[in-house]
Amino acid sequence: MSAEEKLLSLKTVVFFIVIICVFALFRFFFIYNPIDSAEGEIAYFGKNTGAETMYAQNDTKLMPLSVYIYRTAFSFAGENPEAIRKLGVIFFLLTAALMFMAARTYFGNVLSLFAVFMYGLYQNTHAGGGLNAYPAYFSQIFLLLSFLFVAELEEGFENADYALSGIFIGAAFLTLAQAVFFIFVPLYFVFIRDKKNAFKHVLFLAAGFFGVIIAACIYMLKEGMLAGFGRAVAQKFSFYGAAGITDMFLIYSFAAAAIAVNVIIYLVQKGKTESFPVLVSAIAGIICSLFAFLNGEKGAFLMAVPFLALSPALLLQCLKLDKDTVKNGIYIMILALIIIPAHFYTSGMKAYIVSGGITEEKQYDSLNAAEIIKTSGAKTLAVSEGCREILFLSGTKPAGRNFFDGEADIKCVERIDSKKYNFEGYGLMAATKYYMIYGRGIKNEENK
Repeated sequence: MSAEEKLLSLKTVVFFIVIICVFALFRFFFIYNPIDSAEGEIAYFGKNTGAETMYAQNDTKLMPLSVYIYRTAFSFAGENPEAIRKLGVIFFLLTAALMFMAARTYFGNVLSLFAVFMYGLYQNTHAGGGLNAYPAYFSQIFLLLSFLFVAELEEGFENADYALSGIFIGAAFLTLAQAVFFIFVPLYFVFIRDKKNAFKHVLFLAAGFFGVIIAACIYMLKEGMLAGFGRAVAQKFSFYGAAGITDMFLIYSFAAAAIAVNVIIYLVQKGKTESFPVLVSAIAGIICSLFAFLNGEKGAFLMAVPFLALSPALLLQCLKLDKDTVKNGIYIMILALIIIPAHFYTSGMKAYIVSGGITEEKQYDSLNAAEIIKTSGAKTLAVSEGCREILFLSGTKPAGRNFFDGEADIKCVERIDSKKYNFEGYGLMAATKYYMIYGRGIKNEENK
């Protein structure tokens, strides 16, 4: 990018602020949405961090940093679901700022604003999990920081830049393990630049990455968490199937199409060589997301969203729309106005907005189930995998290590799966639309 294109005008800053504020206000519209089961498990550990150490008393495949991020939200905004949603807004604003910085490394002001717009659109899509606070969402900020430190090296501080890039990939790994595959992006930069110093730069990159991991492991060893952490990491690389993956690509269809076209353009050597890292980062992001998706991770493709959002801007650059002219600005604005309704149609976001988020009835019904359990006076609760949010919402604790074993006062399962479980010694205490609640020692028609 030329020195003239690097200039940041007041008009660009105003447009940037308007774009991110519109999307931030949109997120605020859903700030009182209840949490789902995946968020509930993180919230449970976040609430109890300090009182009972993560991994020490319960088995989970969560990575530790996402739990401590939730804990931070609870410290400032109280131990409630709204704190998590507010944290999501703050993370969006911070990540959007980093997105703009990453975009301006390769594009002019107009295309950089378009990339931020695409990020706001994709990140705030319900179907992809963008309105939830999943670990994949929190990993974005670390992956973008890793990318920024190697995209433009500071002269005289190259070793430090690669070390910092490794540190942030380490942080992303501790948030969601599959983010580790993003390490191919800084490695790409290492081997296309100064080959003479490549080995030294790889060592600094590795030192940054492993330094974070070793420091975390020392802390976890001290807290009795290390064995559980090892089990969690091992579980992150088992695969459960690819059902629904085409739906994910449909949600991000314009970006996916842009990546495919960009690959063709670069294969015929028509794209700007200096912008090729944008395509590399998008492919790396998709690889990370695919591994997370195959592992059953909620909102897996959120990891790739910042780099998916850069891909349409790269395509427009390849189509010679990269100059900051009024004509290009008008063309791109028209394109954005076309993308909005098309995206809302393909992602199913229209129905979600019309309902005010109530399409997720199960999340709202969990509040009813939690209230029943809370008023029962039960001290311990066994929950199946789809009910983890009730553990947090009811304020009870699990009786066993895997959330469903042990002699709990109450057992709560999803109504759809209730036939799969053994309720010997328990009787049906209450039922909501989506949940069945069984109390120990209760006698009724079902268990006489």
